[in-house]
Amino acid sequence: MPIISAEDFTPTKRFKNGHYNTFIPALFYWSPDVQYRRQRYETPDDDFLDVDFLEGGHSRAIYLLHGLEGNSESGYMLHFADYFARQGYDIICPIYRSCSGEMNRQLRMYNSGTTDDVDFIIKQTCDAYDEIHLAGFSLGGNLTLKYLGERAYVLPEQLKSGISISAPVDLSNASQELLKPQNFAYQLRFLSTLHRKAIAKKKQYPNELDISMLWRTYNLYQYDDRITAQLYGYKDAEDYYAQNASLQYLESLERPAILINAADDPFLGDNCYPTDIARSSSELFFCHPDHGGHVGFAADQKDRSWVLDKAKFFLDEVVSQVWI
Repeated sequence: MPIISAEDFTPTKRFKNGHYNTFIPALFYWSPDVQYRRQRYETPDDDFLDVDFLEGGHSRAIYLLHGLEGNSESGYMLHFADYFARQGYDIICPIYRSCSGEMNRQLRMYNSGTTDDVDFIIKQTCDAYDEIHLAGFSLGGNLTLKYLGERAYVLPEQLKSGISISAPVDLSNASQELLKPQNFAYQLRFLSTLHRKAIAKKKQYPNELDISMLWRTYNLYQYDDRITAQLYGYKDAEDYYAQNASLQYLESLERPAILINAADDPFLGDNCYPTDIARSSSELFFCHPDHGGHVGFAADQKDRSWVLDKAKFFLDEVVSQVWI
């Protein structure tokens, strides 16, 4: 499929800095007031998943998958929910285990590959709609592409497409990129909550989780190597990354999908820009703007509309043609 142009994204000089475009929108932008309705679903393994709905009685819906340690109240989620609700979509936000404000019951929480929970929520809710789409951000972007390509589930007929934004499609490559000194602050922000969750999970399962090395865990690679791998039975961080990276599934996507990764994204290494795969794929569209940071894509201090408009273009002009 063709590479989708990003020439229409022209941020101001300050927002051409990837770090600036990452943290300014995340920390300082105003977000719309979105009034969700929350519903809890009991899972087959005696756990629960909370889901936030923004409903307008529409016949089509977009499922939004948040990033690492995010939730439905993350700024990028609120902007997408508000924007697409005004475009005539219901919004459904599955919140990963441990991210809804209450620790989940089982030992497992969530990771970059837990598509079973995504599939469970979609199957529980999709019958209310004629048409649904999946949109994910960062970790949620990897989940989106993995779900559409791993062929582990029977996808519902209503599911028409996927949108993946700032996705670390090569998890090992992205993890190594985050180890660079200039990205240390991002590590600290994630680890501050991940450490607390590991401690809370240890209290729930004192005999099943070893957190003795947690106090010497200074980056996400170490956390995945010592905690994530342990929680899910992987040999180590590299085994976890190898089994869950969506890059290996991009050539087997079952629905059309767009991947939007900025060239100056501080979270992504070179392998997270699959231009060659997109050019030969029947389902993958790739948009590769020079700027945008990580889930930022702000043009200036007030305008964050470009990535929203690009996602709408994909749904209106590309996906609609596929399903005629």
